Amino acid sequence: MSKYLKSITLAFAVFAITGPAFAEKFGLGRPALLAEVAAWDWDINALGEGLPSGSGDALVGEEIFAEKCAACHGDFAEGIDNWPKLAGGADTLDHEDPLKTVGSYWPHLTTAYDYIKRSMPYGNAGSLTDDEVYAIVAYILVLK
Repeated sequence: MSKYLKSITLAFAVFAITGPAFAEKFGLGRPALLAEVAAWDWDINALGEGLPSGSGDALVGEEIFAEKCAACHGDFAEGIDNWPKLAGGADTLDHEDPLKTVGSYWPHLTTAYDYIKRSMPYGNAGSLTDDEVYAIVAYILVLK
């Protein structure tokens, strides 16, 4: 093993051990509250187990998408600048130039629901209601 790699490994080990002690000493961070953990502690599997109750349709989803998503993803999920396309792309990952979208990466809508609920809209993650997410997913499905 090279001296450089040994030095990096040693530095990482020292930081991993002493990092929490320094954080406590300088008053950085705090233990998570039970309510904070509970808000993020949910699992959704591919069969839909764990999905919250709610509903939404594509017509409502189109309005919500236009208001909260289109600024980055375009009115028809076509993507704007470096923001990704969301529609199309099913069965293209084995092509030379695949279209990387919800349809190609996430064959289970439960995965799309989970990602959108946790991560969107950009800059205000987690602010969508369950019904809004269901409606957005329905709208994206129509565009698929």
